[in-house]
Amino acid sequence: MLASAAPGPELGAVLAGIDTAAVNGHVRVLVMAAWERQVSWASARLYEVMAHVARSPACEPDSPPELDRCFGEFASAEVGAALCMSPGSADRELSFAFELTERLPLTRAALTAGRISVGKARSIADETSWLAPELAGVAEAFILAADAGASGLTRAQLVRRLRRKVCELDPDGVEARRKEAQQGRRVRFGAGVDGTGTIEGRDLPLAGTAAARVFIKAAAKRIRAGGDVRTLAQIEADVYLDLLRGRHPATAERDDDTATPTGSDIPAQGEGPPATGNAAPSTSGGDEAADPTGNPPLCDDPAPGGDAGGAGGWGGLGRDTEVDLDDPGDGGDRVEAGDEQLVGRIELVADLQTWLGLESRAGELAGFGAVTPR
Repeated sequence: MLASAAPGPELGAVLAGIDTAAVNGHVRVLVMAAWERQVSWASARLYEVMAHVARSPACEPDSPPELDRCFGEFASAEVGAALCMSPGSADRELSFAFELTERLPLTRAALTAGRISVGKARSIADETSWLAPELAGVAEAFILAADAGASGLTRAQLVRRLRRKVCELDPDGVEARRKEAQQGRRVRFGAGVDGTGTIEGRDLPLAGTAAARVFIKAAAKRIRAGGDVRTLAQIEADVYLDLLRGRHPATAERDDDTATPTGSDIPAQGEGPPATGNAAPSTSGGDEAADPTGNPPLCDDPAPGGDAGGAGGWGGLGRDTEVDLDDPGDGGDRVEAGDEQLVGRIELVADLQTWLGLESRAGELAGFGAVTPR
């Protein structure tokens, strides 16, 4: 049966002989799934050979077949030249080959058997690459068992569950890695092939990122409720860009064709919105906080103890546990905008034992996934 055929040379020969234009849709689905299993099998073989190339003492026509114990110094150059890859791409591929062949035997076996896709195997390797070998083995066994269910997991679901497991296996390592990665925070700017632009912040403090998400979504919902014809996603993008350009999203005028903000600028020094990295900024509500240009203030001073570096438990997040951006009466992040307040709360879920300090299990931050209670 094609639906259960194991990947390999025999299945490849069968699939090569099937004319998908001559069969019905049901058979085409079976053929498609079989080809994916075949791709997984071929990829497992590719990375096995790549690891052997990396361990070859030389790659000359008359070189002996012996393998070195470790990857060679020039393995990246050899792989890059053979596969037309840049040094960085060759390094990434070699790293994946190493994970599969040296650290993740269960993932390699599942890939070879066609039970998981290359994308899932790469996600398992990425999420466990910094764990000690024995912990990586526990993590891969856990996630492969979860993915073996009747419906399996999407790649996003797999990553979400695996991150929570990694937090449980090594919470101290997760926290140390977070702090180290945060030191490399940066912003990148680029242009898309369709003439659009991209702004990407990487390795940002999670507390500040979560607060920014609440802020933008709350502001966009208020603008949308005021009768704006843009989609909510468009408004969120425009609010984001307005804030980065020093413009007030509540008052910026727009060209319908380009959605380019043309409203008044917010002063860059001293009178603009203060930075906030805490989940629940306080609200003074005083006139002294207003922008001299006439724009309402974007936000008030962050609550004591909040900082962009993520001090305190849960990576700097407070313990307000529910999100309700639609209900302006239950507290949370407050943003003065015209005659109303924008209100949002960050949802952080953890079991009772962890809240009481009796356990140290990972929590779940809405929109972001697992976080450690550090």
